[in-house]
Amino acid sequence: MPEEELCAIEEAPSSPSLPIYVLADDLTGAADSATYFRTALRRVRIAFDPARPWQPLHPGDLVQVFDSESRGLQPAEAAAVVGQAARLLAGRPARVFKKVDSTLRGNVGAEIEATLHGLGREVALLAPAFPANGRLVVAGRLLVDGRPVTETAAGRDPVHPVRHDRLADVVLATSSLAVVESGAVELEEALGEARRRSPAVLVPETKSEEDLAEAARFLARHPEVLPVGSAGLARPLAPLWLREEPSPPAAPMKAVDRLLVLVGSANPKAHAQLERLVAAGEALRLRLDTPCLAEPAGREEELARASRWLATQTARVVAVELAPERPAGAGGTLPHFEADLAELARFWASTSPGRRLGLVSTGGDTTLALCRALRIDALWPQGEVIPGMPWSEADDRFVLISKAGGFGAEDALLRAVDFLLARGKEG
Repeated sequence: MPEEELCAIEEAPSSPSLPIYVLADDLTGAADSATYFRTALRRVRIAFDPARPWQPLHPGDLVQVFDSESRGLQPAEAAAVVGQAARLLAGRPARVFKKVDSTLRGNVGAEIEATLHGLGREVALLAPAFPANGRLVVAGRLLVDGRPVTETAAGRDPVHPVRHDRLADVVLATSSLAVVESGAVELEEALGEARRRSPAVLVPETKSEEDLAEAARFLARHPEVLPVGSAGLARPLAPLWLREEPSPPAAPMKAVDRLLVLVGSANPKAHAQLERLVAAGEALRLRLDTPCLAEPAGREEELARASRWLATQTARVVAVELAPERPAGAGGTLPHFEADLAELARFWASTSPGRRLGLVSTGGDTTLALCRALRIDALWPQGEVIPGMPWSEADDRFVLISKAGGFGAEDALLRAVDFLLARGKEG
């Protein structure tokens, strides 16, 4: 998109503050942070087309979120995609939030460096903590449910394993940025040091919601500092940027007619949540054999078996799960199992023409593959079911709940199903 097109982006007269842009590296992360910026005066749109990261003609009361899908790229490739999106915003009167994974998967340092360079800024603040989901930064290290992140499922992730638990090491692994560690309340002093060493990243200790709130207040006082974090940081920062409290949807969500749960994440927590859903008698479940999917002949047979099963199901709620094992295919490459899962979702949707359908998706790769298979070009977040589990309108036919694989208690998928069937209230 030519940079001059962005000249058309102007703040609407009724907007309470500057336009807001969110840069995320995967789709579930884009959705779980974006929902906090939705208010009575602001709508939120998530796009995932790298050719057009920002819509130039939308008014300033629209919060624009771009999913760069750069988590699985090589550092230089990720920096190129993110840097180009950031350059399109350089010099504009706007607020920019750089969303990263709460377990620091991906090219964290490279993307921070590229965003700073693209925007023409010198200092970022990195706060991946999300206490509501067990993510804390203590003594410069990221803990998940009390353990170093490298000792959790994130460290064993078959696609994006986390190699370091110290934030400074994560940043330096893919960038040349200086890292300045600080306590949550010593940020003003640390900012002076960061400016002397710029480009630099401030890394405050954030082991509580109050620590994150202190970081958000610091960012509100220093708009020149780039906020980088998970949805845990977005939650206290959004009201300060918007000058109003986030608002729930104007009308309750209409219940869906049928519902499909997709578990594409390899995180054990996501599979435990599905076991709880099935054990409660709330869903019929089909597990896909990933070793079969990894081979061309086996893939065709496995997808045919799954399609036959879906075609015969009349239950209101069904679930399709990728087995946690992720074997390599021919040539040692990891197959795109999520795309197979999404194609089955497309087939399932085709069996219910004209009906309002609910979708629950775990994992960013699964959610993006699902949107592509269903030809959904944007999501419109409406609110949260639980922290880190937003719901979005895709179009007049689909309602989507997306969730990172490791987020939520054991009843998370039960709560998602209750919500989409209008048996519970948005929490």
